[in-house]
Amino acid sequence: MRDNIPLICQNLCLPSFIDVPESAYLEGTLGVYELKAVELLRDVFVWAYERSCQRYMAIQPPPTSTPCASAIARRSLRSWERSCAVGWRRSKPP
Repeated sequence: MRDNIPLICQNLCLPSFIDVPESAYLEGTLGVYELKAVELLRDVFVWAYERSCQRYMAIQPPPTSTPCASAIARRSLRSWERSCAVGWRRSKPP
């Protein structure tokens, strides 16, 4: 699930491999393991991702740009760290 966060932050579709033909996936995987050739599996991934995008766009309109939850959390954490550091400096005797 956390692997999807960068895609969500950039308003990209999440990949789905539901309708990938099993034979194409198996041939691509075997090509990686036996021949150390990623080209076929890459093509399967690209095809599946394009299909996912088409399905996603048919179900849901493109999202408006909103700040990512991780970016918001990062900003509030930095703010909290800054206030702690400033408070620590003020309370530290000279």
